[in-house]
Amino acid sequence: MTKQFPKSIRKFLRTQKAKIRRKFFDTRTQEEEIKKLYQKIGRAQRK
Repeated sequence: MTKQFPKSIRKFLRTQKAKIRRKFFDTRTQEEEIKKLYQKIGRAQRK
């Protein structure tokens, strides 16, 4: 993403991505879950 998020959201994303990586061993599933996370955050930012 080219848009930079505020520091608090970047910290939240970093922790959530770490949780996803621990939960799913398959890299494809990890990427899909991380994409969903970014879409969810993106929608919340627009509101």
